[in-house]
Amino acid sequence: MKHGWSFTIVAYTCGNCLVKSQLYGPRKVDHEFVLLGHVDKMMVFEDFLGNKDIIGGLSLVAVLMAMIFPFSDFIDHYQLTNPYAPLVTIAFMLLLQIIYPKTERWTPARGDTAVIMGTGTGFALGSWLNYRLGVIRGPPIPPPYMIMWPGYKVFGLALLRAIIGISCIVATRAFFKSVICALLCFVLRVDSKDLKSKQKIIVEIPLKFITYTAIGFVITYVSPFVFRLLCIERATAFTEV
Repeated sequence: MKHGWSFTIVAYTCGNCLVKSQLYGPRKVDHEFVLLGHVDKMMVFEDFLGNKDIIGGLSLVAVLMAMIFPFSDFIDHYQLTNPYAPLVTIAFMLLLQIIYPKTERWTPARGDTAVIMGTGTGFALGSWLNYRLGVIRGPPIPPPYMIMWPGYKVFGLALLRAIIGISCIVATRAFFKSVICALLCFVLRVDSKDLKSKQKIIVEIPLKFITYTAIGFVITYVSPFVFRLLCIERATAFTEV
């Protein structure tokens, strides 16, 4: 499936937007036409018409969302409110990495999975800490909400937050990647400059998992904390619970 994951991401975005359409002003049917038009455009302009990846990606997300969506509120509530949620999340993610199917030769798939799991773990840890510190708060009124279109000031602050946030992410990745790699290679007695040594599971997986856990934590907690210190935080941040 060369382009299967592209359509999987599009399908997830479509489903997520349809869910969000219940919270905001525009009607659900408007979102459906826009999203279907977007998928149709990808099919035509990318010459994917008739490609099995389209059906594969859409079907995969449809099944996953149907299975997970009924439990999403419970999972979110548990991850935010339970004092042991960080330990459970980390243990669960490590377990998934351990039972990951082994392959005879090296492929980037396992490393990519570690990146995704690490980022999700960082998001969970950052969100949990935000809730424990009282940063996350519920909205003052029930949905649906009107969409507030940005003016020049809002757009400028959003651009400033993006620059600061991306800088934090780049710095975090560079720091943790170099430090964790050097530490793992020192403990395991392998050459940190050797590509094959870095591709070993015992080096690659912890390196990517820890690095991207830190990145996820920076995105959800550290960067917003910096925004609050600089008084440039989005007014409605952390109210969409």
